[in-house]
Amino acid sequence: MTTLQRLARNTVLLSVSQVSRVVFNTVLSLFIARWMGIEDFGKYGVLTAYFNIFHVLAVMGAPRLVVREMARARHISGGDDVAQQQRWFHITWLNQTIGGMLSVAAMLIVANILNHPADTRQALAVVALSLIPAALSSAMETALQAVEKMEYIAIAHIVAGAVQLIGSLIALLLGQGLLMLAWMMVVWQGLTALLEIGIAARLGFWGGFRWYGREALRLFRDSFAFFLLSLSVVVFSRLDVLILSQVAGEAAVGLYNAAYLVVRVVNFVAISYSQAIYPTLSRFYKQARAQFERLMFKSLLWGMVGMLLTALVLGIHAEWTIGLVYVEAEYGLAARLLAIEAIFVAIFFWNSVLSSGLMAGDMQSRSATVSIVKLIAAFGYYLAFIYWWGVTGAAIATVVAGLTGTVLNYYFLNKDVCRLDALQLLLKPLLVAGVSGGLWLLLHDWSWALAAAVGLSVYAGLAWALRLISVEDVTLLKQLLMRSRQAV
Repeated sequence: MTTLQRLARNTVLLSVSQVSRVVFNTVLSLFIARWMGIEDFGKYGVLTAYFNIFHVLAVMGAPRLVVREMARARHISGGDDVAQQQRWFHITWLNQTIGGMLSVAAMLIVANILNHPADTRQALAVVALSLIPAALSSAMETALQAVEKMEYIAIAHIVAGAVQLIGSLIALLLGQGLLMLAWMMVVWQGLTALLEIGIAARLGFWGGFRWYGREALRLFRDSFAFFLLSLSVVVFSRLDVLILSQVAGEAAVGLYNAAYLVVRVVNFVAISYSQAIYPTLSRFYKQARAQFERLMFKSLLWGMVGMLLTALVLGIHAEWTIGLVYVEAEYGLAARLLAIEAIFVAIFFWNSVLSSGLMAGDMQSRSATVSIVKLIAAFGYYLAFIYWWGVTGAAIATVVAGLTGTVLNYYFLNKDVCRLDALQLLLKPLLVAGVSGGLWLLLHDWSWALAAAVGLSVYAGLAWALRLISVEDVTLLKQLLMRSRQAV
């Protein structure tokens, strides 16, 4: 299997895993939004925000470091070194177990310090229990990603996610509330961990389990930069919810999440691609710098072309999208939030790929620094903008903070890892988006179908005329799509 085919396969498999989780969460969120109302929808958003933040504390940044080192070790050995794989797996499993227990305690403390309603605090205490199986699952998925066995991750996520969705819907039909939804999150993580433990045993990762206590503790230190990076990224992505819940209340969180849920579905494509490309970039950086630069350039260019088109669709048709998804009139304001946040999908894609490039280039400390600066800036943005403009300010702050991090990531990648021409990557795609978007808006009030047809045609035509999409790129894309079908 060629590098291109392997990259396509891994991207598709991780996308299947991520998209299945997004689909299950989206369906569940829609039922919660419609059946429980905007305030309980906001409370459920608080539960998921806490889980996401403290899950990062549980894994402690180890997965990124372990995947990088295992991928490089496989390349050097020219194949699968079973003893080395088992050693890394045992170290990671013990490291994640310790991190999971610490994260449970930390989440319980924070949830009781902050000003949440009694039912939210009770549900948060239950959700905290899911952090230990989530950490164990992280150890298994780290090993599977490192040896490029992403199909098993997809299987585990699909099965466990389906069980959580069905169980949660039954609970809602029976009139159960937030607490039962919290318990279903525990079931989801517990089942995922059990399935992946069985998969790890089948693949021989467990072997004769050895207690690498000292190495597991050392991994905390060695992966600290990755931990800071992951923590700042996730806290940034959920900082909006935490500040909104404390300043504007959980109903405002429900309104904001209604718009951001749509954006998050698109963002999982960026997450899947950046995760799939990371092992390849790590190998190329050590063995083939020209290939590293080419892969980075093509990824950023294709990402900008694709995500700007997505942003146009979401921004122009925000009202229709929100009305279709949520139906209820109380979510009407979410359309304005979605129109503001639409451009964030392009910013997020670039940020994800640039961050993977920095880490693959042994510049994780730079990436961590960028994320911390972005987090500090975001804290100020959210406080100020929410104070001035309420929930609309939260949407604006999300875009501005994401742009801040992306600019910094690009600066350090260009300075320390490889040279990338920002004008070549940005100028033409932005011109294409501006022209086609302007025509789209002019025709939008006259005919929805005509506006979409003209906008898409102009976008594709200009992208081809300006060689944003070349014959070589189309051939490469065909290979990716063919391999995608085989992988599925």
